[in-house]
Amino acid sequence: FVNASPGVVSPVWPASGLALAAALVFGLDRAIPAVYVGTLASNILSGDPLLFSYLAPLAQVLEVALGYFLVRQVAE
Repeated sequence: FVNASPGVVSPVWPASGLALAAALVFGLDRAIPAVYVGTLASNILSGDPLLFSYLAPLAQVLEVALGYFLVRQVAE
């Protein structure tokens, strides 16, 4: 259900929700490095190509930042 195999799209990705929750609780400036390093480590350990391993965390960081700003705007 939450498999990250190549060519498989998961409708639910718990790591994104956890990263967004961390940003909302601890602040964006503290969550961004943790999200990047965690995603980088996950990609490297799963055997993904190095270029992908370094660029994919940027997408995850942008996802968390956008979610953070959207939630903050709605909450105000």
